[in-house]
Amino acid sequence: EGDEADQIRLAIIGRPNVGKSSLLNAILGEDRSIVSPIPGTTRDAVDTAFEWDNQQLVLVDTAGIRRNRKIQGTVEYYMVLRARSALERSNVAVVVIDGQEGILDGDKRVAGMAHENGRACIIVVNKWDLVDPGVVFENGKMQKADMTKITKFTNKFRDECPFLNFAPLVFISAQENFSINAVLDTAIIAAQNHAH
Repeated sequence: EGDEADQIRLAIIGRPNVGKSSLLNAILGEDRSIVSPIPGTTRDAVDTAFEWDNQQLVLVDTAGIRRNRKIQGTVEYYMVLRARSALERSNVAVVVIDGQEGILDGDKRVAGMAHENGRACIIVVNKWDLVDPGVVFENGKMQKADMTKITKFTNKFRDECPFLNFAPLVFISAQENFSINAVLDTAIIAAQNHAH
């Protein structure tokens, strides 16, 4: 477990079905969370401690966050409260976006929650292999990609979420296990920069 003061807590947050649990499983190299196309499969915030590059990390997989008025008085309402609580006790918000769907209002709301809580933040654009079928990953890293698509997506995100202009974007495929290490490396740097 290690000393809690040395741990960096990463809250994996996002709308339902953007690939949060798939990302957690890809990071851990095992199926720790259930992955399903059915929204609401993840119901609680689950902490998983591990070490990465001599750094103690705690990953918190959370339930998908939807608009409050859609879920008032439901089980999902309490799932979202737990996700918010996980965010409040994290150092870094790992905001997962479905690259295929683009930047939706729900993504902006989730990113806004991270910002309002004063957390370091990284934006993980998942399913990028479906957006850019010609992308080539070697040794877990993106080697060949359509930079025009990456630039266009990045600029659109910066335009629509100017309050997170500081947040780095990482383009991945959790399903294919591509660029997963980049998520952790970027999150650690974000936490360190935020602490100074």
